[in-house]
Parts: sequence; structure tokens; C-alpha cells
Amino acid sequence: MKNLLNRACVSLNIDESSLNKLNLKKLDYTYRVRYIKSESGDIESKIMDRGFIGLMKNKIGLEGDSIVNCFIYGKKTVGFYIESGILYANRALIKSADFICLMYNVVESKGLEFGGWMDGLPTGEIARGGAPKSLDDCMANAKTIESLGADLGF
Repeated sequence: MKNLLNRACVSLNIDESSLNKLNLKKLDYTYRVRYIKSESGDIESKIMDRGFIGLMKNKIGLEGDSIVNCFIYGKKTVGFYIESGILYANRALIKSADFICLMYNVVESKGLEFGGWMDGLPTGEIARGGAPKSLDDCMANAKTIESLGADLGF
């Protein structure tokens, strides 16, 4: 992994010291879905955590209605998309050593060209503050099942 990250940093002109810790043990591109269950145990909804999926460009904030191959990296986050042999990556993930390894391996193994970092791709980043201080804080930040999957078209 470390060798792949080093090659990626040199190729993409990234300062390795600016990246977070590399936590990957293997290159995992598997399609993973997490299910949201009701109190009775019935499945209410699903959220894709990782994997490749074809999405319409307008679903990921781009103009057009063609379908592009996207890699989902975490809940509601489009890590990168591939169009016409060019890979475009989500700028919000530029500090993630794990993501850089995954992305650069796809570039190398599939013979793709790196098209650059894109702003505005859906990112389900979680603001890491302290724990909510009151019930009102918790209720103000409540999400519906529909809103959790809306960005990915579920």
C-alpha cells in the first residue's frame, strides 16, 4: 500500500505529509450496502457505502443526462467518476490517503488518464464536533430515510 501511495503522491503532485493516516489493509472495491431497519426489524431503506455504480451525471451535480461509472466512497460520497477513459476525483477527498490509494490503483490498473480534482461532487462528510449537547440539538440535525439516499438516487 505504501508503495502505491508513494507513486500516487509523485504522479499527482501531492505532499504526503498533508494526508491522513493510511488505514487500508487491502484494495477493497466491493459493493457494500448498509440497510436501515425499522424498530420492528423490517428493512426501510438502503445506503450504499462503497462500490462502483452507474449514475446519471445530473445525479452527481454535473450537466447532462448521460450515465457515468462512479465509485462511491463512504455514505453519500462520490469518490470519483470515469468518463471516456478519464477519471475525475472528488476534491473533498484530497487529504485521504486511503482514497488516494484506491483511486490511483484504478488509474494504473485500468490505464485511465487522471482528469483532475472536481469540486461539487456529492460528499457525505460528517462534521466532527462534540456530542450533541441537548435533545433539541439532536432533533435539529435529524435526517429522514429519504434524505439519506436522495443524493444517490435510491
